[in-house]
Amino acid sequence: MESCKGYPIWVHDNSNDSNHIQIMEKAVKNRCHYFSSSISNNTPGKGKNTLMKQFAMDTNLRFFDYCYLIDSDDEWGDTLPELFKKHYTGDILLLSGQKNLWHGKSLKTHAEMVKEVLNHVGEDYTVPDFSTKTMMEMNEMLSKFYKHPNGEQGTVNRLIGFNKTAHHKLQFHEDIRMGEDLLFMVDAVMAEKRGELKLNYLHDENLYVYNMNEQGVWIYNMTRPKEKWLSLFRSHLPKSLPRNIHKYKVEWI
Repeated sequence: MESCKGYPIWVHDNSNDSNHIQIMEKAVKNRCHYFSSSISNNTPGKGKNTLMKQFAMDTNLRFFDYCYLIDSDDEWGDTLPELFKKHYTGDILLLSGQKNLWHGKSLKTHAEMVKEVLNHVGEDYTVPDFSTKTMMEMNEMLSKFYKHPNGEQGTVNRLIGFNKTAHHKLQFHEDIRMGEDLLFMVDAVMAEKRGELKLNYLHDENLYVYNMNEQGVWIYNMTRPKEKWLSLFRSHLPKSLPRNIHKYKVEWI
């Protein structure tokens, strides 16, 4: 945990539980190069925005140009050291491709992941209700923003890194408790098309491991999305799509 090929590891705990922050600080003492914390508003977007802002402003991190981030419930894959060997020019780095694990089973595509989850939910998921149908329609729209060097569909592009300027150019939505990463992907593509920032894309099927479990919020909310959340999520999406957005060319690194 101390380093990856000599590069420092920064642990940041965004929580509204001071006891949890103290436990985390004690747990990583002498095991990481830097620990910091912030107060949460119970949304993942708040924590990610705080991380981006602190990377830009914290003098302890002034020597580094890019931060590569990972959620606390996910894992780095075998090719992590390759991140440090590439030259980036983007404000934000988006990853195409990842490993999805479900009960130890590796799933390649988003469609496979959805199928496994629905099979697990079983009888709780029978005939799709209105909210589920709406979610499926939104997934169709979101898929137009996904990028893959070979044109494969359904490969979610997740934020994998950012530079010092990223916080000033784009932020996560802080009023939504799930799906903030999908909205960020859409906002990033739209912002680049407007010339407000620059994106770099990486393709690596072995860099990031999304390890799902029954306790994850994704399973039950994505199979039975709540109308209030659905309405909020839709309100953050573009009112209309740019023409041929699915053919939009991106810079692969």
